[in-house]
Amino acid sequence: MSGLPRRLSALEAIAEAARLRPYQRLAAELGCPLEELLAETDREQARIARLRAQGLSVQQILERQAAEHGITVAQLERECEDIERRYF
Repeated sequence: MSGLPRRLSALEAIAEAARLRPYQRLAAELGCPLEELLAETDREQARIARLRAQGLSVQQILERQAAEHGITVAQLERECEDIERRYF
């Protein structure tokens, strides 16, 4: 049984590396530290969760995000789809 915990740890490390790989590529392309990108991603996910808990719809959140960035919802959706396609 002593090998099982070691194998589990190895599998967990592999899974974490696979999870981080797209973020590493994106951070490298943006020229920002990985930790900064991950922190920003976490903040945005928490913000979206708070807005959803307040009762905002996905459409309302998209509208708010687009307005904050000075773009249309369609542009925001295209940019998100592009990032998802290229990195995830």
